[in-house]
Amino acid sequence: MPVDGAWPPEVDTADDESLPRLESRVAALLGALCVACGQTLCGHEALFNVALGLATKPRCASCLADGLAMTVAGLRDHLWAHFQRRACYGEVWRRVSEREGFSRTGLPACLWPDAGRAGVGELLAQATADSAPASSPPTASSVAEVWDAGGMGCGDLVLELRLRMDKLESGATLKLVARDPGAKEDLPAWCRLTGHKLLGQSHPEYWIQRKE
Repeated sequence: MPVDGAWPPEVDTADDESLPRLESRVAALLGALCVACGQTLCGHEALFNVALGLATKPRCASCLADGLAMTVAGLRDHLWAHFQRRACYGEVWRRVSEREGFSRTGLPACLWPDAGRAGVGELLAQATADSAPASSPPTASSVAEVWDAGGMGCGDLVLELRLRMDKLESGATLKLVARDPGAKEDLPAWCRLTGHKLLGQSHPEYWIQRKE
């Protein structure tokens, strides 16, 4: 079932310096096997793993969803909506779809095989929810660790963030300083997907509490 022709939008990527790097990372995972079940990843699943900082241990959509305590439909819809708000991710998604024989403006049948999938409006509503401001940040005394990530962006940021969060005790709070413009959308989405809680944000500062 094709998506309305007005969405996803075509974007000018000529000045998007992160696009070649992102596309290269996705290309490196094409044909890779899920480390959990051994299934071959499609290009869209490869992009999922890069976005979540899991490129070194990629998983198929089903195993990703299991690990995040989500349904496959919830995971794919959530990530698709998020990608459409980022020029580089949206463009790589469309290129992957085209390479695998799907329409650039449709939802690929490899992940949306049924006719009853969520509509475009619902998916975009999820993306809007990702960028909603969080509550006020905690006091400095309640912060267990402070990490200044500088201008680190996209996959590098969430990969390092995942490692740092894993080292914290349950319920502990990390104050992150992330100056990459995309962090305003990437970090709320990442927290929602992983189960960690975004306690507050005021770019470039973010307060993230480790899940219990």
